[in-house]
Amino acid sequence: QKSQNPHLLSLWVGVGLWFPLGTIMRTGVVTLLALALLLPLAAAWSHGPRTQMRPRPRAWVMRAEGVGWASRDWNWGSASGTAHDMAMALREKLRTKKSRLSWAERVVRGEVDMLEVTLALGLRIQHAARAGMDGDGAGWNLMMNLAACIYEDDDVALHVDLKRLVGALMVDDRSRALADESVYAAALVALGAMGFYESGL
Repeated sequence: QKSQNPHLLSLWVGVGLWFPLGTIMRTGVVTLLALALLLPLAAAWSHGPRTQMRPRPRAWVMRAEGVGWASRDWNWGSASGTAHDMAMALREKLRTKKSRLSWAERVVRGEVDMLEVTLALGLRIQHAARAGMDGDGAGWNLMMNLAACIYEDDDVALHVDLKRLVGALMVDDRSRALADESVYAAALVALGAMGFYESGL
């Protein structure tokens, strides 16, 4: 029996995270086009060296401006403040599915600050919690921990709780394995399971 190409297998595992077979069959050509957009992302997982798959987490704050979850004017959940202003900008930046997939590729490569990744998580969790899609409150708890600065500069603790959220979201075994790779991977799996790629922030 011929052995499977491990790179090809990894490619399909990465693609399968967001586009299970049932979805492809239901949505036809539109999904296949989206699948084509995801190929570079899947390739980054399957062919890149381990240093690419486990990038060093970037800043939790915008160092030059001193902005982050712990900054005085952040005001998470308020209609005014730095968090609100950055949320509006991030929603606009990621308003299309194509832009969200491109952003996910940059997250995989470690090119997105942790502040932006966690802001995206917080915004998506707000929607998911209202729709009952946050893992029976696991997402809401993670968002509240973000607001309380529990994870500030502690990517290990965030990764642990993101994996707990992924488990609560009832994703498949392949997605759970992918979430184990890094805090970035876990964030992308959680975002995808809560409808980020389809519905945005």
